[in-house]
Amino acid sequence: MSPRTVFNEKETLGYSLDDFLKKAKELYRNSLADFHSFLLTGSADSLDHQAFLDVYHDLLSPHHQVEVTRDYDSLIGVQNSIVFNNSLSIYPVPNPAKTLTTSVHLSFPIQDGYTIIPTPFHRIPNFLFGDSGPRGQVHIFFPKLCLQVDDLSNGVQLSLGRKAEFYEKGLRPSVEAILHGSADDWPATFEAELFRIRKRSGHMAFGTRIVPPEFLDLLVDELRFQLEQEGVDWAKDFFFTHTIRGVKMGTWHSLDEDSARMAFMTFLNHSSIPAGALDQGLWWVDIGIQYRSEENQCLQWTTRSHSKMIRYALGVTQDQADRLSSLGSSRYSRDIVSHLTGISGCRVEPRSWGGTYEAAYLQLYTTDKQTTYSPDGFHHAKAITIKEAMDEKIQPVPFIDHLIRSYEDSSNIASLARIEVRVPVAFAFQALMNIPSRVVRSSLASFSRETWWKFRRYRLTAMSHLLAQQARGPPATRVTQDALLLTASLSWLINSLHARPDDGPSYRSLIRAILPEAERDEGDDSIFLFFKVERGDRNDEGEDDDEDSDPELEYLLPACPYGMIFLRNLKHSSIIPRFRHNPSGPNLSASAFKFIFKADLRTIQHIYNNRGIVIPGSSFQLLNMFNLSLT
Repeated sequence: MSPRTVFNEKETLGYSLDDFLKKAKELYRNSLADFHSFLLTGSADSLDHQAFLDVYHDLLSPHHQVEVTRDYDSLIGVQNSIVFNNSLSIYPVPNPAKTLTTSVHLSFPIQDGYTIIPTPFHRIPNFLFGDSGPRGQVHIFFPKLCLQVDDLSNGVQLSLGRKAEFYEKGLRPSVEAILHGSADDWPATFEAELFRIRKRSGHMAFGTRIVPPEFLDLLVDELRFQLEQEGVDWAKDFFFTHTIRGVKMGTWHSLDEDSARMAFMTFLNHSSIPAGALDQGLWWVDIGIQYRSEENQCLQWTTRSHSKMIRYALGVTQDQADRLSSLGSSRYSRDIVSHLTGISGCRVEPRSWGGTYEAAYLQLYTTDKQTTYSPDGFHHAKAITIKEAMDEKIQPVPFIDHLIRSYEDSSNIASLARIEVRVPVAFAFQALMNIPSRVVRSSLASFSRETWWKFRRYRLTAMSHLLAQQARGPPATRVTQDALLLTASLSWLINSLHARPDDGPSYRSLIRAILPEAERDEGDDSIFLFFKVERGDRNDEGEDDDEDSDPELEYLLPACPYGMIFLRNLKHSSIIPRFRHNPSGPNLSASAFKFIFKADLRTIQHIYNNRGIVIPGSSFQLLNMFNLSLT
C-alpha cells in the first residue's frame, strides 16, 4: 500500500460526542495548538491515540419516549386546465428566477412520433404563469419545444421573443375576449410591461393581474384557440402544474387512515383545490412522518439506518433497499450532518423500484438545518466565501462570529427527525403508515441539545482560530500552496458544518488533497464521501490526466475512517498554520484552485505579496477572543 494511504499510526480510542467535547475543552486549557489539532484531525502532540467518533454510543435508548405525527407537506398536480377555485394572479412578464430549473423528481411523457419519452419536468421549457394564494403556484410548460433542439439554447428558459409572442398573440387577446373591459388594466404589449417593471438599478418589479376563478376555464380554452389561430405552433399542447408547498405544520394528524383522510381533505380545502380535480391528470403528494424526542433531545438519523428505513418506507425487498442506499448508486445521495460520517440523511429517487406506493422520491433529514437554511446561488444554507475567509482586517470573520452566535441561540432547539415520500395521491392515506417502531428506534441517535450545538461551536471555533492566525502571518507565507490549501479546506468545512458537504468536481479535487486515502474495498462505504473519481486531481498543473495512467485512481479514495471528517496532518508553527507538505499525494488541481479562489495561484500570491499587511496581535489575544464560544 502506498504511504499516502496510511492513516494515523497511533492506536484508535473511541469517543462519544460528549466525551470528545470534554477532551477538547481540556486541551484548550493547556495548548491552543493541541485544541486545534484534536478538533480538526482527531489527534494532538500531547495524545497517544487517534480519536474515533462513535455516534452509535448514542443510539436511542429503549425507554426514550418519542412523539410520532404524520403530515402532508406539498402537492403537485399536472392538468391541461387550471383547477384552483380561487383567483389567480397572472404574470404578463414572467419572472425567469421562478422558472422550474431544478428537479422535482417527476417526469412527463412527451410523444415524439411513435415514441414516448419520459422527460423530467425541469427539462421542459416553462415559466411561472401565476400565483394562487401565498403557497400555490401555476407553471405553464411547452413540451413541443423539447423536440426542437434549436430552441433549447437557453435551456428551459423561454426567450423574450417567445414570451412576447405568447403574451401578445395568446394571453392578452384571450383576456380581451373573456373579460372585456377589464383588459384595459393589462399591458398593451410585452415590451411596454418590460419597460415599466425595470427599475433604475436594473432590478425588475414583476407585477400580476388578477383573473377571478369563474373565468379560469374560459381563459385556458380561449388561450389555446388564440395561439392556434395565430399559428404559434411551439405553444401547442401546453399544460400546467399546480404546486402547493410548505403546509406540513397545518396538516399534522395521527397515524390512522381516518385521520389521514380528514387532514388531506382539509389540506385541499385550504389550498382551494376541489377534491374532484384529483380524478383528472397526474397528482402527487408529499407525505411526512416526524419524530420528536419527548425529552427534548436532538434526534439524528444514523448512516447505517438508510437501507432498512428505505425498505420499510417503500415496501421493497432488502436487496433493493441495499442497492438503493449504496453510495455508488445514481439514485442515492447521502447528506452527512455536522461532519459526522455516522450521522446523515439521504435522498433517494427509486424510479422503477418505487415499491408498494410507487414512490417517486424519498428523503430522510432533520430539522436543525432550518437554523441556517437560506438558498443563495449554489448554496442551500448560509455560506462563507473564500474572500471572507481570507480577510486580513477583521478577525474573527463577521460571518463566523454570527454563525457561532446562531449556534448559541439554537442551543435550546431540539432537532426533529423526518422521513418524507412523494407518492401518487391514490396512496395519500396509506403511505408511511406501517414502519415498525423497532426499525425507527434502531435508526435514530439522540444527543442533548447542549452537546449537539456545542459540538458545532467547538469545531467552528477551532477553524476560526486558524483563519485568524493565517490572517496575522507574513503575506508571503500566508499564500503558499500548503497554507492556501488549508484556507480552502476550512472554508469548505465551515460551510459543510450545517449543510451537505459540497462534492462538486472542484471540491472533489479539494477533498482528495486534504483527507487521508483508503482503498475502495477497505471498509464499508460509510467512511467515504463519494466513489466517483475525477480526472486531473493528481496533477500539480491541473492538466487532464488519463485515469489509466495511475492504476491507484481506480481504487484509492479520500476517506474518513474515524467517524468524522478529519483533515490529514496540520503543521502548527509560529509563522502560519498550514498543511504539512505532501509531495507524493494528491494536489488541488489548477482548475479547482481557480474555481475556489476565483483566481489562479500566481494572481493570489501577487495580490497578497503586494499588500504587505500583517495584523499585530498574539495567540494569547486570539485565545481570549473566543472564550465566549467555549462556555
